[in-house]
Amino acid sequence: MASDAVSLADTTSAADVAATTAPFRVKIVTRDEIAGCPAWEASFADLRKDHRYYEILEDTLRERVEYRYFAIIDEASCLHAVQPFFFSTRTFSKDLERNGSRCWRAFEASFPGFSKCEP
Repeated sequence: MASDAVSLADTTSAADVAATTAPFRVKIVTRDEIAGCPAWEASFADLRKDHRYYEILEDTLRERVEYRYFAIIDEASCLHAVQPFFFSTRTFSKDLERNGSRCWRAFEASFPGFSKCEP
């Protein structure tokens, strides 16, 4: 009886092929780099929270929050899509701990060492 097993040891992964032949790339940019770009202005245009919403967020919530954008760019360096993202440099667990929150103490009791996972 012949075996149906196939060896994949010498094959190239789909991720490797995609990385070498991908027609698009992702670049992290600032709002200044995409300002006035038609692709950014068209982002989320059919939604209530279009590109202006994210601009207002960035202008309003500046303290300890960094805003960036994933830009999808083709081989000709044309921008096709933009996805905003942000990350916080604020350590919320330390704020809760300083305030002596009962909820925080209960959380720490349930998940010991949680706050020690922070960089």
